[in-house]
Amino acid sequence: MLKGLTLVLLLIFGPQCVIAEEMGPKPLEADDDGMTFSERVEFSRQWVTDRINNFSEDVDVFFVQSFFNTEVFDDDIDGSRGVISLDTRREIGGDYIYKLSAKLKLELPNTEKRLKLLISSEDDSEYEINKQPIQSIQNATYSTAVRYILNEKSAWKTDVDVGFKGGLPLNPYSRVRARRYGDSFGWNHRFTQSIYYRHIEGWGETSELRFDKNVFHNHLLVFNTEADYLVRNDYFDITSDVTIYHKIDDTSVLAYQIGIVGDTDKGSMVTSYFTGIKYRQLIYKDWIYGSVHPQVEWNKDREYRRMWVLMFNFEAIFSSELN
Repeated sequence: MLKGLTLVLLLIFGPQCVIAEEMGPKPLEADDDGMTFSERVEFSRQWVTDRINNFSEDVDVFFVQSFFNTEVFDDDIDGSRGVISLDTRREIGGDYIYKLSAKLKLELPNTEKRLKLLISSEDDSEYEINKQPIQSIQNATYSTAVRYILNEKSAWKTDVDVGFKGGLPLNPYSRVRARRYGDSFGWNHRFTQSIYYRHIEGWGETSELRFDKNVFHNHLLVFNTEADYLVRNDYFDITSDVTIYHKIDDTSVLAYQIGIVGDTDKGSMVTSYFTGIKYRQLIYKDWIYGSVHPQVEWNKDREYRRMWVLMFNFEAIFSSELN
């Protein structure tokens, strides 16, 4: 299956990648459609802006700054930015655990916005609340990569990441990602296909499909499904969820979510169900956010017994693009 997906991507993007390479140091020349690369970047940015504004007259860039942070904020808005995030989680009757993480994206100069440097912390361990919070950053390993945008048009956006994950031993990796936006029957949709190689884990691929629609005043309905396949494991890890976002005012958003997690290791199997509510509030100027997230989970490793979870998040976003 992975070979088939690779072949399809090569057939679709191969000619475009060759064109991009032939352009070389002439990024400002117009292509066959008469648009320069800078004009295409602006067209793509405007498409995302229009898409957000069309959710409703009141659903605006605040969604980009908050709930869409990981996706639209990181991938579809130009500019350099840094994020520091503190997450806490407590299973009712248990101890607090938390994670302090950081990430940075820099647009490199004189590259026509094609080249970006990505740095992020990766802390797989969990710390109890009575330990020093700074340990989470000190003991974290970091991934570093360079992202090169191969193609950015109104429909397709293609990029390549090359870098290292974790600490020692070094785990070099590379990833090719193609993303297509569209809309039909009043629904916006986005399909993302990634093929990656990690020196330790080996080859893999990730597919994601998302649909969203402004269902009524100040509410956005989102369906999202993601499947990850690692050749060495030879099965899919699948996550699917449905979320309704409700903008309360210009500084707060409420989200209602239900979802399932499963895999195909021994046939189709659901390993976890979850449902919860997330309230997110802008708490200082336009760059510090806080959220509270109560959730109920039913996990296979606990024989699907109901488990109540309470999570908090504090996040600082540093970006001139949002000023």
